[in-house]
Amino acid sequence: MTGQTAKKKTRDLDAEIAFLARALKAPALRDSAERLAARAREESWTHEEFLIACLQREVAARDAHGGEGRIRAARFPARKSLEEFDFDHARGLKRDTVAHLGTLDFIAEKGNVVFLGPPGTGKTHLATGIAIRACQAGHRVQFATASQWVDRLAAAHAAGKLSPRVVCAHSRDRIDQRPPRAAARLCLILGNLTRYIAWSFLEARAASGSGHVPRVDGGTFTDMAAKVKEQNLAVFGESGSGKTVLLSSFYGASQEPSFLAESLYKVLADDTGQGTRLRQNYLRMRNQAKAPEANRFAATPYSFTLKVKEPGGGKAAKAKPFNALRLIWHDYPGEWFTEEPSSTEEATRRVATFTRLLKSDVALVLVDGQKLLDYAGEEEKYLKSLLWGLRGGLEKLRDDILTDGEPLREFPRIWILALSKADLHPGLNAKGFQDLIVEKAAGDVSALHDALKTFVQVPEALSLGEDFMLLSSARFEPGKIEVTERVGLDLILPVATMLPFERLAQWAGRFAIPLKVLGGLVDHADALAGLLTGAGADAAAKFLAKIPKVVPVLAPIAIPGLAEAVKLGKSKLEEVHAQALADRDFLTAVVTQFRLDLDQGVEDHLFVKSLW
Repeated sequence: MTGQTAKKKTRDLDAEIAFLARALKAPALRDSAERLAARAREESWTHEEFLIACLQREVAARDAHGGEGRIRAARFPARKSLEEFDFDHARGLKRDTVAHLGTLDFIAEKGNVVFLGPPGTGKTHLATGIAIRACQAGHRVQFATASQWVDRLAAAHAAGKLSPRVVCAHSRDRIDQRPPRAAARLCLILGNLTRYIAWSFLEARAASGSGHVPRVDGGTFTDMAAKVKEQNLAVFGESGSGKTVLLSSFYGASQEPSFLAESLYKVLADDTGQGTRLRQNYLRMRNQAKAPEANRFAATPYSFTLKVKEPGGGKAAKAKPFNALRLIWHDYPGEWFTEEPSSTEEATRRVATFTRLLKSDVALVLVDGQKLLDYAGEEEKYLKSLLWGLRGGLEKLRDDILTDGEPLREFPRIWILALSKADLHPGLNAKGFQDLIVEKAAGDVSALHDALKTFVQVPEALSLGEDFMLLSSARFEPGKIEVTERVGLDLILPVATMLPFERLAQWAGRFAIPLKVLGGLVDHADALAGLLTGAGADAAAKFLAKIPKVVPVLAPIAIPGLAEAVKLGKSKLEEVHAQALADRDFLTAVVTQFRLDLDQGVEDHLFVKSLW
């Protein structure tokens, strides 16, 4: 009788949750409440943590659903993403510039983007890809054909309602942040325009005194506000592995007065709101011993720009291959590898999130230091669960990611196993962590490596189980969090920037690798080589200009300074670094410092690099 009463009570609770969820129009909450409740009981969540998890699931579902709704409302002729763009077809197009446009900075700046070029060069694809990013970021977008725009403009002109700020440039594709008044609520207006639209609109624009328009002329971007080398970092870890704490500590420490006074660069959050929240997390850890709330089910990329101090101006600045570095931190929620999607929208969001991080060169797989303690003596059980969960999650995504089963060109090729919460293992260095993984989980690492190979072209140029590092955001004590006691976080930027460069040189000497397969790794490799060797990026670029651009494979001769730069010893690097400081060449000083930091991390046993 008691069992029947309990069963009836459970049914009543389920019905009440379903009713209330319908009243709130929260279907994701309704579908996930039972599963989250079971997990909350199993992991002993507080009531507040359970509520946060429920609300995060509903917010995530609404964000995904809203993005899809905005994409449908935009009426694109076809759905195309920036990740799908074929850079081999448009050889003059710089990946870094397209990536910069994909951050949507120009929207916040109320700027314009114009693509110019002959038919078939990918202008519509780029414009659509950027606009879809805008839809996913919460902006409204509208697409229309040339004839539709002409009809609207003609009707507005005839009615005397044509705003002088409405301009049709002599281009085929335009993303405009200054829409006509009738569409003022829209963030972006896209047009597939023809070359034959009347020049009077251009004259009207000149008369209105509107601002400058960045443009792509003949397939090459020119006159961009900044030249940025972008590096993407994908971070994989289970729930509770410390991803949010690591990110908050990484950014928060870079905003401390001591760092700003001594560093050669400033770390700027491209999204001010994100930066404020990360800084708040850091300050609460430092001042209140309060760790950030778990960020379950979130998959938000964080973009940071490293602005080199006093980059110079005029001809000196223009001669530089880039004057800023950008790190984009992609967080793939651990729950997505252990739980089935709660809805079609969430399944779509998982695929979209994973597709975004495919352009990362480096991926971190976080091994939870607390879990290793919990499984002391039986570490293989935890490691198997972690690595097989990651492998299973990837395999579930394979059919959605691989078009017609074709392996990918862009894919994280360097997978680092990182011990998070390393402060819990004071007697374990990076080499000891490597030995632990090899002893307890060599077969599981190998199985994951085999799974990753199925995603990528030229699988020989892919490393997993070769690089290991220690990470700790702070030292946690009862009632106190020592945020200055960090481990490995100072290596994040050197690893993301220099390790792909070094691995490229190693692979170039070992394999015949098609250039198009490693396009992302090759970007700026010549400039980095010139900066490290002290020859200067300008000299390296001039040397490379003499080499044919159409090269079937990547060989050491293709990037002449690469092998030399990788082999540089500490004394030579210090010499180049000191000379750069004396010359106030801060870009070279930052790059050489990154390389020195990476080597120092190996000496301090915080990092183990591949022996190749």
